[in-house]
Amino acid sequence: MEGSSHNCEKFPSPYILVKVALSELEGDFLHHIYATPLAKVKIGETRLDFDMYVDHDELSGTLGGIHIYEMTNYPYTLDPRNLESFK
Repeated sequence: MEGSSHNCEKFPSPYILVKVALSELEGDFLHHIYATPLAKVKIGETRLDFDMYVDHDELSGTLGGIHIYEMTNYPYTLDPRNLESFK
């Protein structure tokens, strides 16, 4: 800007650049005490770009198809305290 009274120090642009590409990501949610499965999550092809500048950050990318599978068999949920019910 012309006539600006402040002086900004120049840094490399971008300061930090991170690029992540995943073909598939899969995870399970388990009960914290009984370790019984609650849900399964699958995320398809994903791309994330993170650019860190001195004065701001930018995050962009694409998220593949998300599939969430409920594993509790609701409303017929098994009692995790009764291990015989899993056999």
